[in-house]
Amino acid sequence: MENREISLLKLLLSGEVFSEDDIMKNMSIEADELENLFDILEDEGYLEVDNGYFEKTCDNCSKGGNCTSPTYQPNDKVKKIRVITWKAIEEFGQQP
Repeated sequence: MENREISLLKLLLSGEVFSEDDIMKNMSIEADELENLFDILEDEGYLEVDNGYFEKTCDNCSKGGNCTSPTYQPNDKVKKIRVITWKAIEEFGQQP
């Protein structure tokens, strides 16, 4: 794994960023490079896609369940929510 991927993982684990825009600003990268880094970390098992939160909270969503209608088109960020895996926490998380 290269330094950029490690830097991104450590940044995510730090809890200092709350959006992709924060990550891009902090790392001085563009959206396409961030997406590439996410893909690499996903391929290596440090991130995984988990849209379960949205599926579980559908009834409470402001869309009122319309996201399952044929005309609803979720934006790209909703289509692919990534979460940090235990592998990332074990290898790069802060030790007490």
